[in-house]
Amino acid sequence: MLDAIGRGEFDAYSFPENWGSSASRAAALKTWTGDAPMPILTICGAETEDQRNPEWYVDAIKHFVDAWVESSSTGTRYLPQRAKPLLGVPLVGTGVGGGFSQLTSIVKQMIVTCQSLAAEHDIDIIITVRDARTFVCLQYLRRKEEYWPTIQGERLEHAKFLANKMETGKLVLFLGAGVRR
Repeated sequence: MLDAIGRGEFDAYSFPENWGSSASRAAALKTWTGDAPMPILTICGAETEDQRNPEWYVDAIKHFVDAWVESSSTGTRYLPQRAKPLLGVPLVGTGVGGGFSQLTSIVKQMIVTCQSLAAEHDIDIIITVRDARTFVCLQYLRRKEEYWPTIQGERLEHAKFLANKMETGKLVLFLGAGVRR
């Protein structure tokens, strides 16, 4: 059973002393062995009115990634065949977390934050959603905005040109020897 701030029988695993405060909103379970995805418990919802803003919700993702970075120092990985570790994060706050009315703002900030964190920690991050309507919103905003911090200028224009060719079926990839699935 958990107490009011989320401790209780899980204390033996790895909850920090200040768990539940705005300074500590995520914790990984120390008993993780690497044979399944690593669970990281994260406080995403807002309990007070001053927390009900997009920054509060998106900040939970930063805590989540920080907890993963701290706990993954053992080197054990669930998907060792991937070039980069893969983290899955929910679109925080938009369900029962209190932020549904700010869906667009949260999505925009989540995209920017996840891309920044992925680049900073050399990881891949996927944003998971609960329904098709939210997925369409996320995809629309992701495609509409220019979220390519590492590609700029002429290279960005060329990337858009190639993307257009691909979307219209006018791009063929030729892959040489040594390419495996």
